[in-house]
Amino acid sequence: MQDPDRKDLGQAAERLFSPGRGLWVVPVRHHSPACAWALEALIRDVAPTHLLVEGPDDFDRHIDNILDPGTRPPVAIVALTEVEGATTLRTASHYPLTAHSPEYVALRAGRTAGARLRFIDLPSGTFPDSPTPAIAQPLQDDLPFTSGDYIDALCQATGCRDGHDLWDHLFETRLGTGNWQEFFRDVGAYCAGLRQATPPDARTLRREAHMARHVRAALGDGAAPRVVVVVGGYHAPALCDPESVTQDAAPGAPATSYLVRYGFAALDALGGYAAGLPLPGYYDRLWTEVQATGAAPAWGATALALISGHAEALRKDGHLQPVPILVESLRLAEGLARLRGRPGPMRQDLLDAAASAMVKGEASDRKLWTADFARYLRGDRLGQVCRNAGLPPLVADAQSRAAALRFAVTDSTPRERRLEVRRKPAHRAASAFLHAMAILETGFARMTSGPDYMAGPDPVHLHEHWSVAWSARVEARLIESAALGDTLPSACAAQLLLDYETLEAEARRGDLPLRCRLLLRGLLAGLGGELMPLARRLAQDIALSRDPSALAETLRQLNLVAVTRGPLRAPAVLDIRALVSAAFDRLVWLIDSLPGLPADDLPSAIDALRLVNAVLAGPGGEALDAGRFAAALDRLAASRVPPALLGAALGLGALAGRRTEAEVAAAVAGGLAGMDLGEGRSALLAGVLRAAPAILCRNGPVMDAVDAHLARIDEPAFLELLPELRAAFSTLTAQETARLATHVATRHALGPAETTLDPADAAALRKVLDDLVTQGLGAWLAQATGERA
Repeated sequence: MQDPDRKDLGQAAERLFSPGRGLWVVPVRHHSPACAWALEALIRDVAPTHLLVEGPDDFDRHIDNILDPGTRPPVAIVALTEVEGATTLRTASHYPLTAHSPEYVALRAGRTAGARLRFIDLPSGTFPDSPTPAIAQPLQDDLPFTSGDYIDALCQATGCRDGHDLWDHLFETRLGTGNWQEFFRDVGAYCAGLRQATPPDARTLRREAHMARHVRAALGDGAAPRVVVVVGGYHAPALCDPESVTQDAAPGAPATSYLVRYGFAALDALGGYAAGLPLPGYYDRLWTEVQATGAAPAWGATALALISGHAEALRKDGHLQPVPILVESLRLAEGLARLRGRPGPMRQDLLDAAASAMVKGEASDRKLWTADFARYLRGDRLGQVCRNAGLPPLVADAQSRAAALRFAVTDSTPRERRLEVRRKPAHRAASAFLHAMAILETGFARMTSGPDYMAGPDPVHLHEHWSVAWSARVEARLIESAALGDTLPSACAAQLLLDYETLEAEARRGDLPLRCRLLLRGLLAGLGGELMPLARRLAQDIALSRDPSALAETLRQLNLVAVTRGPLRAPAVLDIRALVSAAFDRLVWLIDSLPGLPADDLPSAIDALRLVNAVLAGPGGEALDAGRFAAALDRLAASRVPPALLGAALGLGALAGRRTEAEVAAAVAGGLAGMDLGEGRSALLAGVLRAAPAILCRNGPVMDAVDAHLARIDEPAFLELLPELRAAFSTLTAQETARLATHVATRHALGPAETTLDPADAAALRKVLDDLVTQGLGAWLAQATGERA
């Protein structure tokens, strides 16, 4: 790092204002109330003829709408830029404005002064370097203000925590005080140091060259122009002499832009926004106060109001903060401010005080409460735009669809919606809309109860119950997704494809069903043919998969789609049946390789075989070649395989009627007797139980073999075998276990064990059982106990 020279910094600051040339270059930090306050005074004194603001120059057409009385910040201009070489995706860039943004204040004050208002940065389409669709990218950058050796050195010298705290300490403490000349000269010296310590990159130089051309044009417009240039402080040194800044600028991609309402949550620097100060609600509070009084904030009173306001918000949520803790928080905040040489508690003082006073227990609790206080300081305000601003196509499309389906879009009142999706086409369309909005994570709707379509037929939940509420937050998320498409179906299909690519990039084992579920989510959203790219990707991944368990679950999901007549029904163009066949064929092909699997993978492989068998036996199974599956199992049984796999192959063969239960019983008996199968004596039995438990539970030859062996061995041998048996029988369900126990008890003429309960315990138990019946759980109780409800 080059050490900034104090003399050079002072000279750079003096060059900012050149009344003789008619040029005032104003260095600001984005969304700084102190800069906005001083800038308002500067414009009032200078009365500029031209006011130039850092921002893409293709945003000029939005200036009238920004200044319209119907527009209330926070708002943002969102630019949608075509991605070169892409066919369906774009990138979104945001240019936010708050009431305390110097740029917004400059435009308002400049309009009052009668100045010509212009944005002067490169067009918005030139900004995205590596576009990431559906992730908003800021068109402003404050990185030099928050990191680097220069900032670190100043933080160490002043005792500040980070670059944000340093800025507050040096400049926000001066809000509402002093004169603008002195303030901006100090900001200019500070930013000149940033510039010397952080050399500009090529794009920054192109931007400054473009801005310099605008400045030169304004200086040449008229006899005695007074040009005020409002730019991020990092760029100010370069624009003090605009004639010396020359560089060609590369043309940008085409962009379409809209003025939209925005929120403090999206503006929070601590939440990932790359320009401006953290916790914008805090600075908005300071700005509102200084605008109302015309003087510096009453720092102590402001701190008290913020601490009390947070306590009131906690009280409404059912969390009470004792008054002594609030008093302690204020006392600590004021003490920290004095210790740090500030006129009163600032943002970091309040947060540090909260961390010390609000919690006296675990560090995790302290983090929880201070995070909640930070959320309060961030604020939740949402802006409003005038009617003339228009809407991005995706927002307009979603609103139009919502209104057509009789969803309210004019207020944010939560409403309940019950949908009979299997009987009423209008309800099915409404369900598809809600599922589509869920894909984009808009927060518009939440299903409170209803069927899990991806799990299979659900005879209990026949209707969907939704809680819905349209709000500005819904629009904010739609705006962020506007890069994906102009209509809800196209944006959802693009989002699902992005999610698919994310899963593919992570390449997690067994995630093929997760990829398949994306296709099913699209079907629930009614996307139809829009899902063709996703279906092709899924077909490719099925053909390459080597995971039997993942393939079997994918087969189940796809077969469910192929046979359903419900909301998961797929259009013919997707050819779901071909995907089912592909998954089945790949599974059959993998069966011959199962003996080579690691021992830990055998249970999931056996589960896969059982699932395939269930698909073949159920609806849609007749369309698959069950003979090929049977032949593969026969090859598996005829080869030297681990006992568990052999048991699974034999058990499934017996269920299908290709083998007799006597064959399976003989193999199980041989395994229990200790034949050389290379593993534990119950391994073959475990394979049968895992793949085909019905064979043992129906009191046939297999049970005879197991029962005879257990009756034959002595107690030490039984105890030696017991751990293996426990593991083998643990795969049975509760119903299967109960059925097996009944058969064993009947076989050995065993009655129910007599149990004597204390009368009080017996009465309590009877009350619990009666309550279960009263609550409609009698059928479940009968199934669990084997008694008549």
